[in-house]
Amino acid sequence: MIKCYRNRIIVKDVQLDEKVVSILIIPKDKDLITGTVIAFGSDVDEKIAYNDILYYRPYSGTMVDIDADKFRSLDESEIVAGWNVNG
Repeated sequence: MIKCYRNRIIVKDVQLDEKVVSILIIPKDKDLITGTVIAFGSDVDEKIAYNDILYYRPYSGTMVDIDADKFRSLDESEIVAGWNVNG
């Protein structure tokens, strides 16, 4: 289990094609990366949940290797946008 502290968020980078989310179309943007929330610290905004999709800049956060998987540790302030896949 991955743990993080304070206002840090651990995400796994994912590639999304253009998707329709409710009535909102989210285009693939070369200036933003998408990631799925894996873990988050206790000081993170309560609106963020596991499996949410977040958008952030390519050089945001710190890359972390855990058991041959690559994750990104973001500060909450580095998030540009996001949406909750669970509704």
